[in-house]
Amino acid sequence: MNLKKYMMNEMNFDRIEDFLDGDLTESQLKEFEKELLEDSELQMELDLHMEVNEAIMEQDVMDLRAKLEAIEIPSNPTQKRKLKFLTSGIL
Repeated sequence: MNLKKYMMNEMNFDRIEDFLDGDLTESQLKEFEKELLEDSELQMELDLHMEVNEAIMEQDVMDLRAKLEAIEIPSNPTQKRKLKFLTSGIL
């Protein structure tokens, strides 16, 4: 990959992240949306970013679910109250 193409990919990465995060100004947003219509490679990069972000979110949810399932729920009422108190600020 030549340097110019690499630099464009880096610039696209930043602009795509800004787009997905809602950090583009009104004029930047219009320009980016126009480029998406004209540049299929940019559209493919955006699609890939969106898929990766979705996969990361799904993995985060699965990790949290696994952690929650690993918590042993005590049968003793006093211990249940202590656990409820200790975890009340977490969620």
